[in-house]
Amino acid sequence: MSDDQAIAPPNSPDRAPHNNAASQLAASAGSVLGYRWAELAFLATVLGIIAYLAAANYFIQDDGFITLRYVDHWLRGHGPVWYPDSTEFGYTNFLFMALVTAVAATGIDPVLAAGMVTYSGFLIAVVAAYQIAERLNHGNVYAAGLTVLIIFTNYTVSSYASGLLETSLQLGLALLTYLWAVSYTHLTLPTTLPRCSSRWWR
Repeated sequence: MSDDQAIAPPNSPDRAPHNNAASQLAASAGSVLGYRWAELAFLATVLGIIAYLAAANYFIQDDGFITLRYVDHWLRGHGPVWYPDSTEFGYTNFLFMALVTAVAATGIDPVLAAGMVTYSGFLIAVVAAYQIAERLNHGNVYAAGLTVLIIFTNYTVSSYASGLLETSLQLGLALLTYLWAVSYTHLTLPTTLPRCSSRWWR
């Protein structure tokens, strides 16, 4: 073995795997789940603001108690009916009603159970919307976070995180469906508005 082969110079290919491994280790040490600490702090702030406003705008509307009447009768063994021993099924939100009934069956107050379901749907909507926005913005965490902040701090959107109705659950499921479509069916998200042909402007 010659002297040149015995001692590899610092920049030789023999040291490249070690350098790459060290670089990857250093990069992973400064990130969590692929996000840098600054990005995580930003997203935590966005989520905190959204959560605070959703809690501050909590309200109960009387329409929610229509669903809770069905829930109460279902829990009492009469089925999801308006009157005991009847066949009147007047609900329009079966999935929401079934989820609230399942939670309330554990002994939790039905109003609280409905709130748990609505806030869970709201959280699903926030996460799904962020994932969609991140894809639209080519992985830009700050642009995606700002997009979600603008949408979910809107008073109407924030208020209907509660309300005893299925609104936030429907929003969450709709956004999850769209996210699934673009993630697993290889659909391409539009990144620019379509251009109109010049003949339309003549």
